[in-house]
Amino acid sequence: LGSPGSTKRYYSFDWGGAHFVALDSELYHGDRGSDPEEQRDFLERSLAATRKRWRFVFLHGSPYGSSRHGGDGRVREDLESLFARHGVDVVFSGHDHVYERTVPIKGVTYVVSRGGGRRLYPPAGRSARTASSVSAHHAVLGRVEVQHLSLEAVEVGGKVVDRLELYQSQAR
Repeated sequence: LGSPGSTKRYYSFDWGGAHFVALDSELYHGDRGSDPEEQRDFLERSLAATRKRWRFVFLHGSPYGSSRHGGDGRVREDLESLFARHGVDVVFSGHDHVYERTVPIKGVTYVVSRGGGRRLYPPAGRSARTASSVSAHHAVLGRVEVQHLSLEAVEVGGKVVDRLELYQSQAR
């Protein structure tokens, strides 16, 4: 994919004014297909090298969540500081069959979006970190502009159940 050190398990790419990094959270749970330390080093290099204004990470298991599976402590312990240090705007994940968005945690917003058709889990719990949660089939629509990011969680019938607006006034 053109990102130095990328593998089939983790990689990065740029799209417009955004930098995206895909990670493999299963490496923290006995999957021997690669090494979490090598992935972490790749993440560090990828985020340090980008000059893109917007930075997104996506992976399966969320570092934070309050539904059935909850947050993944191993992922959080290993990667959260890098997300914060390198100004990641949003970390997207799945795993729990709900929608949940955190308040910014060390400057990073975490979104769990896994309501695309399978049986839903009971409504996500609430914690001091929860900004929004809903147990509904949904999709998350994102719009990225030069200084503005908007995310909307939209139910099947078109009802917007959550909205996030982020603004950046300075280039990085």
